[in-house]
Amino acid sequence: MANDSYRLEDEELAVLEHLQYINTNVLTVADVEENVVDVTYKKNGQDVPAKRLDLKKEKKVRDILQGFSEKNLNKLREYGNKVISGGELTGNEWAAVINYIKNNPKLSSLEVFKNEVYKNKTNIQTCYKIPGNDDNPNFIIAYKGTSGDDEWKDNYKSISSYDTERLQNAKKFFDDIKEENSNAEFMLVGHSKGANKAVFITLLDNSDSIKRCVGLNGQGVSRKFFKTEKNKNKGKFNDKANKIFNYATKKDFISILMKKVGKRIYLKDFSEKRIPEGRKSRFKRHHSLGSFWELKNDEKEHLTLDIDNSFKEKNSLKVLMR
Repeated sequence: MANDSYRLEDEELAVLEHLQYINTNVLTVADVEENVVDVTYKKNGQDVPAKRLDLKKEKKVRDILQGFSEKNLNKLREYGNKVISGGELTGNEWAAVINYIKNNPKLSSLEVFKNEVYKNKTNIQTCYKIPGNDDNPNFIIAYKGTSGDDEWKDNYKSISSYDTERLQNAKKFFDDIKEENSNAEFMLVGHSKGANKAVFITLLDNSDSIKRCVGLNGQGVSRKFFKTEKNKNKGKFNDKANKIFNYATKKDFISILMKKVGKRIYLKDFSEKRIPEGRKSRFKRHHSLGSFWELKNDEKEHLTLDIDNSFKEKNSLKVLMR
């Protein structure tokens, strides 16, 4: 990156990805009103009221999260180990993540450069500008996971197709920013389908402007896409693949799907550690961002990715990954 002094670690990119998942449920539990947009969206033909975090252009992350005061964070902590629907994080985890972002100088000083809202409900993809030289800007783009029926259908198509409508939408978001900022360098991060989008874009970028791509419990790319791109120029394809880092918790059920490209890093899974026994949605927790974090110290709410060197791929996983 042009601004190496500002380089973010993969853990920081992973924490930043959580902003895409602050939904109406998180905002309601925390009773946050500042920097919140009241919206309606369609569900089964009916208008449904909701709230969305306002990721407004030129606003810094610390200002966007200003509504999460200590009082509001305590409301999340009071929610305890109950899971908040959507991102499938517990109240304690949300408090830790938001507190971490607010107190991290690099993350909190990021500035929203561009944001796209999906179906008036979800911050589906957001570009953040790193403070520094405007002539050679550095950007981070965060892609959210599957959002709505159209993206679920798109997931099915992506298994056998070279590309899909939603993958092209994510690429256009990147291309438009790149076109306006020809000297820019990028880091991409995504969770679930968001990781699929980030990897897809990285492998199609011939400008060498993407310096790092971090996927979190994401599916791979289709075999058709993999063969087509690799056959074009194997050496260049491998150079791009070396920029991709796929993090997965060992019990996740999405990261085993489709063709993986880049380095794979397996993490210890903390998804069951902080939820009441018997919870029916435990299955979803293995895929959520909440499965990544160990809260080392409840007071300091320290977050860390814990690499699981003991985990080996089972034969059944290998078959799905190829």
